[in-house]
Amino acid sequence: MIHNSLERDNVSIALHKEWIDAHVEIQPYEFKKKFYENKLKLIIGEKLGIKNICSWKRKLSKKISKTDLKNYDQKLASKYIKLGEPIVRFKINDFRPYPFS
Repeated sequence: MIHNSLERDNVSIALHKEWIDAHVEIQPYEFKKKFYENKLKLIIGEKLGIKNICSWKRKLSKKISKTDLKNYDQKLASKYIKLGEPIVRFKINDFRPYPFS
């Protein structure tokens, strides 16, 4: 449950409707774009790209998880793992969880 939220009013409902309308309008194009991007990736396979059309750079990266570090050396982990700043995320519902008026 969200605390400290504003109450929904006619202005916010109208703005949300406009956002949903825009979302519905562009969603098929985003799907189509991703579909063709994936087709190009399939064509490229393990190559680096298609000349003058696209490139697909890949790099390997080494990652270590917090759990891995703790399992390896608890003292070392406690020295470097600190609580971070809170993360703020903004999300707009892409549906109307309230009745149409």
